[in-house]
Amino acid sequence: MPERLNMSIEMQSFSTQQHAEHLLRLSLAMLQFAEDGDWESFSQFEIKRQAVVDSLFSHPDIGTNLIHVAPVLEQIIELDAESMAMGKIEMDRLRGQLNTMHNRQHASKAYQQTSGY
Repeated sequence: MPERLNMSIEMQSFSTQQHAEHLLRLSLAMLQFAEDGDWESFSQFEIKRQAVVDSLFSHPDIGTNLIHVAPVLEQIIELDAESMAMGKIEMDRLRGQLNTMHNRQHASKAYQQTSGY
């Protein structure tokens, strides 16, 4: 049985509360990865987390239990906001490094063209 399908079947036996708590644990781990600058692990956990999100919101009891898991989901949203803020800072930092490299390459090329290399 494909791993994703198997995981989906296993998660269906979880309650909506268990799904939400699993999402919270994954989100906490992702926040820690973001704080540590471990964006590769962050991305890997995001893939895992998406499977749990899909399973939670396709759970047969989500309609009646959403009110019960809402406080946990609100915590997850707050954690995600923190992680996204850190991700934006990291993207801006990388964008700056990329611009610096591009400017150096441009300056080097201009120097080579004017000096006859």
